[in-house]
Amino acid sequence: NITVGVRPEAWRIEKDSEHGLPVQVTVVEELGSDAYVYGTCGVEGTPSNVIIRVSGRDHVQKGETVFVTTDPRHVHVFDTDTGERLSD
Repeated sequence: NITVGVRPEAWRIEKDSEHGLPVQVTVVEELGSDAYVYGTCGVEGTPSNVIIRVSGRDHVQKGETVFVTTDPRHVHVFDTDTGERLSD
């Protein structure tokens, strides 16, 4: 088994829903110039938690579905059992 990790600042919210992972927003934590968006997405039928850092000017609301992408170079893969990092 593997665990995939992406830092909150590496996610980008896409305006085009055809490109991106759908995330159901559960909480928006506004911190002035930044905000943290907490949500869930389904990966192969398994619910997963996602945290996205956005500009405080982005207007994301609880209950909304946003679509996110990231640069593959910002994806980190770990062995779930040992915690050992498998990606560079």
